Amino acid sequence: MRLKDFKLYADECVGQDFIEHLREEHNFNVKSVIEEGFKGKPDKIILKRANKMRRFLLTYDKKDFFTNDKLAPFKDLTGIICLKFHKFEYPCIHLQRLSGHDKQTLIGKKFFVTYDDISVRYKGENGKIINENIDVGEDCLLCKIDEAS
Repeated sequence: MRLKDFKLYADECVGQDFIEHLREEHNFNVKSVIEEGFKGKPDKIILKRANKMRRFLLTYDKKDFFTNDKLAPFKDLTGIICLKFHKFEYPCIHLQRLSGHDKQTLIGKKFFVTYDDISVRYKGENGKIINENIDVGEDCLLCKIDEAS
C-alpha cells in the first residue's frame, strides 16, 4: 500500500507533537480528533468517525480499543493501532512496516505495537478471536498473509 493510502485518525491521547512528527518526518496521512473538534467525545463516537473515514484509529488506549471487543467490534472495523510507548522513532518504524502491507490484510484487525513486537487481534473465519504476535526481528506474519493473497 502507498503511504498516503495508510490513513490514521489520532485519538486525543496522541500528542500533537507526535502527530506533527508523523506528518512532517514520515509523510503519514494523519487526521486528529482534537483538530476536528471531537475532543472529549465518547470512545464509541471516535471509533465510528475513524471507521466512517476509513482510517485506522491510532491510540494509546489499549484497554478500551484493543481488548474491548464490545466497544470496538471487528465488524465494520477499519482497524485500530494501539501504541505502548511515547518515544517517536519506535512507533514510526512499526507504523511504516504496517503501511507496507496490502490494506485488505490490515482491515478489521487490531494492532498493539510495543518496542519488540506487534500483537494482532482479529476474528478468524470460524468466528473465533485470534491473538498473534509478530516479532519485528523475524519474518512478518502479515507478509505471509500478503503473499498468500
